[in-house]
Amino acid sequence: MLGCLIGLAALIAADGAGATAPTGSNGKIAYGRSVGEIFTISPDGTGTTNITNTPTGFSESEPSWSPDGSRIAFTLCTASTCDVAVINADGSGVTNLTNTPAGIREARPAFSPDGQQIAYDRGDSGIAGTSIWVMNADGTNQHRLTTATPPDSDFTPDFSPDGKTITYSHCAGAPQHQCDIWLMNADGSGQHALTSTPVPSSELGGSFSPDGANIVFQVDTGNTGTDDLAIMSADGSGRRPLTQTADAERRPVFSADGVRLAFAFTGAAAVQTDIYTSDANAQGQTNLTQTLSTNDTELNPDWEDVQNCGGSRATIVGDDGPDRLLGTKKRDVIDANATSGGKNIVKARAGNDLICVGPGKAKVNCGKGRRDKVIATGKGKRKVKGCEIKKGKFGKPKRR
Repeated sequence: MLGCLIGLAALIAADGAGATAPTGSNGKIAYGRSVGEIFTISPDGTGTTNITNTPTGFSESEPSWSPDGSRIAFTLCTASTCDVAVINADGSGVTNLTNTPAGIREARPAFSPDGQQIAYDRGDSGIAGTSIWVMNADGTNQHRLTTATPPDSDFTPDFSPDGKTITYSHCAGAPQHQCDIWLMNADGSGQHALTSTPVPSSELGGSFSPDGANIVFQVDTGNTGTDDLAIMSADGSGRRPLTQTADAERRPVFSADGVRLAFAFTGAAAVQTDIYTSDANAQGQTNLTQTLSTNDTELNPDWEDVQNCGGSRATIVGDDGPDRLLGTKKRDVIDANATSGGKNIVKARAGNDLICVGPGKAKVNCGKGRRDKVIATGKGKRKVKGCEIKKGKFGKPKRR
């Protein structure tokens, strides 16, 4: 573990001086399996759970955790189309968000840090012409952010931790299929390349570190069955390889605390693909799923970010803001981003809510006669009305 922390510290010092440390802790890892199901597993390799139990004729893949850990967005496919759907973390309540017409494929969803939006890619049944779209987390307000026309394509979006930018894969289909990591603002403006890979290599599937300082991604070397991992600063500078082997490492993601990675691994002599974990430099690799069947494949991991407040699991999570976080009529545990607070506005609606604010700006209104508590974990400017204020640190989340 000491080596992991040193590796992360070196990355932050080199690429993100002054970046704020992440506040989440590592939850479960969700992944897709070739049988057409979504599974979750604990980081120690225990507790494998099939949460989808797909009916005949359907398949699910490419999971993405919501920031509060209550839901998973995923790709839901039939023989004629693919949609973006969500399911509760306990496997209940499958909801099709896009209801795509036959022949259109909507896939590879990614939640925004505040849980209010989902980015995804949309195109025809092939990859050519796929563009990045975004919608509200309930499926409303679907609209396009990028406009790729065949043979070009845009796919695999990922929000930055502050929710202000989105990284994605952009492929130019002619004269040769060439892919790079691109970045844009969350409203679709400012689209530009972060990498410029020489043929025959391609770079795919960028994923932000929790502090937003770095992007880890997959490098397709152009050799059949060989893919490596690499990392760079969020502005595209300071690129360096993490793996250079004859194996295939794909679709890397950071853990919530930023010191570990999860990715899909296929050995040079193996047929099956497993989910592996490692430290932030791809060292100390561990086979998490240990598939026994040579016909089985586990792909596209996503690591749950467990946000907590005062020792309780957060039910509402904000990012750097500005966000309006509205409590429900039940008891809420609201994390208005403990790291930076970011001009968030919080309005509690029920008694006995627990609200965490950090060193950034925040406005919290608990209303009259309530017993809501605010935990202030920093010296940021905040306006608090009708709340009991406590000072403290984030406790460990309660087990679910």
